[in-house]
Amino acid sequence: MWLSIGGLVASQYWAHFGNLPVDFTEGRHPLSYLKGFIFPTIITVAFLYGRRQVSNGRL
Repeated sequence: MWLSIGGLVASQYWAHFGNLPVDFTEGRHPLSYLKGFIFPTIITVAFLYGRRQVSNGRL
């Protein structure tokens, strides 16, 4: 999952800074592509927290 998301964000940066003729780079700030990491990070942290609770016998 993380390799796929990283590849997607990397390709967006390549399109942005490589001056490729694509419309989605018009008027976007370079940091806006990092929004793709928000939901996967929340899901991963929640999964790891839940797994830690189970391994400690709290659930």
